[in-house]
Amino acid sequence: MDQKKNPKKVPRIKPYRPQTNLLEQNYSEVLSEVVFSVQKIFKEESDSLQYQQLHQNVYNLVSSKKGEELYQGVCKVITENTQELSQHLVGVHEPQLLKTVFWLWNKHKTSMRYVADVMMYLDSVFVPQNNLNLIYVQGLKCFEESNFRDPQLGPKLKEMLIGEVMKDRQGQLIDQNIVKSVVNMLVELGVGSLSFYKKFFEEEFLLESQRFYQELSKEYLSNCSSEEVIGLVTQLYSKEKARVFSMLDASSEKPLLNLLIGILVEKNKKALIDLGLSKLISNSQVQELNKMFRLYCKAEGGLEEFKFGVSEYIVEKGSEIVNSPDCKTNPLGMILGILELRARFDLIVAKAFNSDPAMENTVKAAFENFINKTQRTAGALAAYLDRFFTKDIKGVSEYEIESQIEKVMIVFRYLRDKDVFENYYKLFLSKRLIEQKSLSEDAERYIVRQLKQECGQQYTSKIEGMLNDVQNSLNDSNTYRVPKLEVRVLTEAYWPIDKKLPIVVPQELYELSEVFVNKYTAEHTGRRLVFRNNLGTVQLKANLGKKAYELQVSTCQACVLLLYNSQDSISFESILETIKGDKQELAKHVLGLVKAKVLTKNSPRKELYESTVLDVNTRFASKLLRVKVPLLSSKIKPVEQVPSNVEQERKFVIQATAVRVMKSRRTLEHLQLVSEVVKLIQIRFTPEVKDIKNSIENLIERGYITRDQDNLKLYHYVA
Repeated sequence: MDQKKNPKKVPRIKPYRPQTNLLEQNYSEVLSEVVFSVQKIFKEESDSLQYQQLHQNVYNLVSSKKGEELYQGVCKVITENTQELSQHLVGVHEPQLLKTVFWLWNKHKTSMRYVADVMMYLDSVFVPQNNLNLIYVQGLKCFEESNFRDPQLGPKLKEMLIGEVMKDRQGQLIDQNIVKSVVNMLVELGVGSLSFYKKFFEEEFLLESQRFYQELSKEYLSNCSSEEVIGLVTQLYSKEKARVFSMLDASSEKPLLNLLIGILVEKNKKALIDLGLSKLISNSQVQELNKMFRLYCKAEGGLEEFKFGVSEYIVEKGSEIVNSPDCKTNPLGMILGILELRARFDLIVAKAFNSDPAMENTVKAAFENFINKTQRTAGALAAYLDRFFTKDIKGVSEYEIESQIEKVMIVFRYLRDKDVFENYYKLFLSKRLIEQKSLSEDAERYIVRQLKQECGQQYTSKIEGMLNDVQNSLNDSNTYRVPKLEVRVLTEAYWPIDKKLPIVVPQELYELSEVFVNKYTAEHTGRRLVFRNNLGTVQLKANLGKKAYELQVSTCQACVLLLYNSQDSISFESILETIKGDKQELAKHVLGLVKAKVLTKNSPRKELYESTVLDVNTRFASKLLRVKVPLLSSKIKPVEQVPSNVEQERKFVIQATAVRVMKSRRTLEHLQLVSEVVKLIQIRFTPEVKDIKNSIENLIERGYITRDQDNLKLYHYVA
């Protein structure tokens, strides 16, 4: 078995330790020599000192357990020296006091560095063992006690230091470097802590600043406008920030500027907004608004107050636009006013509010607030688009069209009840498609894509169906061509068309229509065609006066005019008996002929009575050979409340949504069902809870869902 070899010991060289056992008489001599050397350092007579021997003596004293006597002796010398230095300040005049203090401080620091170097071994061994201050630190403490804690000198130095800063605030020329140097001295006296700087200088300085800001606040509010106050406070804020950098410690910046904002902005935040925020916004003074916004962001609760002021302005101006008498009768003016207001705030939010998300949300909520106070806004927006597609779009580039539609979509996104807009938009769209007034199919389809992107495919399904019907009708006209007849086949479910007007058409019109019906139904079995005679147009050749004219009239008007081929005068009662149409609807068509002066009536009144006699105007004259006869149709006018047909459709939407939710979940509590229905429907409109409850009751009565027998708030889907 192998024996383990003992590892060789590595020789170590121990450091040389000289004999340090001092005799009592030698100890006194060495201590006196070290203390005397320290005194010579403070008197700037250290050139003759032998520093190596001094270090050796300090080492010997500490090693001989004489560190306490050495420490006490050195501290005594330091104290005597600082007291002697403070005597130099007794007769110094105020203008030179700070400079003298700083000069003495530099002198004392220089001496203390030499002393600390000599006492290095004392600091590294004795001081930590006894939890005492380092020699250099003790020197700083002694300087602080002798000068800044002196009952006469300390307050005087503090007053002078604060006074210099106040002079600078008043625009007087001072030596900023000496103030900064003294401030740095205060910081250094704290030995790694700012407690002395704050207690000796900053606390009193902030109190003096508070009084200064309070006086300024009274002066500004009494003599200046809001715009001027914001400018002055912004300027003062920048100056105070620069003053901290050039004269004070960086730690004073936050409390000082917070104090400034608190007194000049926070306490007056509502008064400043009341004084001039609306004026700044009305004049689009972006720079001043930016200054105000940045100041209010710094004040506690300032941003909320600022947001409230901006929101209040938008709601007030927006309500003026929506409720103005002109806009009530002119929906185009309403939308133009809203778009102008929105464009102004786009600029303000971007440049004045730095595109801040909180301000963007505030502006959005404010626009939603006043826009949704009335349902007329949704109808006005649809009317604005109708005007754009029928008139304003002419000669406009594709880029401008898309830009204009995007502006409209911004207002559309603010609408909460988007189904009201859909209702009005379909009415206007059907009118311009039937009358062939739309100037751009591409633009029509572009906005449909935008609406689909916002609200989904179901929202635009009927609108797309209307556009597709028009496109398909062009193909059908070519496929089932009938001479002298042009037919548009429309899907009844898509079009918001009034009930049909049953009239007796002349034999020639009836025969032409039957030819088309036979051709169309031969290929489309199961489809039923119903002619809407109140929507069709006819071109007639008529000899009126001395000329032959080509008249473009509605189908009903054509039926009326063809009666005059056999007689010159006809009463309205005879027209009703012959054509057999609705009296009110037929009167609109006949009055259109009267307005165009094709017919004349024997009564000066605007209304038509059964006894009214209508004659052909033999004096009819027009510069045009082709005359378009108008139809006295009722205009589409947006109303304050939700239209009745939309209210009815909402009930069906709520019920269908509730059934769809229950079919997928099978069992749900009442609150969960209501929440799910609201979540799915709110993209189209905001449903009332009572309407949802009524719909649920209706579904229970009809057997779509049932209540749980044990828990009445629990519903089950019935398959």
